[in-house]
Amino acid sequence: MESWLVEKGISYEKDMLKKNKDVYKRFVIDEIFRENNHDVLPLPPYHPDLNPIETAWAAIKGHVAANNVECNVNQTMDLIQEKIDKMGQE
Repeated sequence: MESWLVEKGISYEKDMLKKNKDVYKRFVIDEIFRENNHDVLPLPPYHPDLNPIETAWAAIKGHVAANNVECNVNQTMDLIQEKIDKMGQE
C-alpha cells in the first residue's frame, strides 16, 4: 500500500494506514488457558475439514440454490428445513 501511494505521489501519514485488527485481538479465555499452561490453536475459519458445519452449510446452500425458484423467504426457509431433515443429526 505504501509503495503504491509513493508511486502515485499521494501524501499520507503512517497512522492513516489500515492495520490488521485481528493481530491485536485478545480473548479472556485464551489468557485463562495460557495462565494454566495450555496452548491455544485457533482453527482457520470456514475450513471444512476442521469445522464440519461448513460441509453442512454447503449442502444446505446447494439445495436451496437448486430448488428455490420463487426467491421468497418462506420457500427458502422450507427448503432449508427440508435439507436439514434429510441430512439428519449425523
